[in-house]
Amino acid sequence: MHGLLDVRPDDYFGVGTYYNELSGNLKDGLYRFSNGDISVGDEYGVEVFYDITVTPAVSLNISYQHVWNPFQATLAGGEDNADILMVRNNTTW
Repeated sequence: MHGLLDVRPDDYFGVGTYYNELSGNLKDGLYRFSNGDISVGDEYGVEVFYDITVTPAVSLNISYQHVWNPFQATLAGGEDNADILMVRNNTTW
């Protein structure tokens, strides 16, 4: 959404989802390589963000993501979900 608030017409707000299907060969290979200790599933998540326009060339983006079955976290420590809070400064030249 663009211009969600009347007093901030150049700001952006958005919500998005994604689904990352892992191949059966990758899942089987990791399971067999680890002797059954590592079992990974398809990764999916949702993100909510707000982009604050500071100047026409500078914006500040604040976003939150929740990820289910994060591939790397599953490999590293057996976590089945992750919460990610990000703050980014975008500058256009």
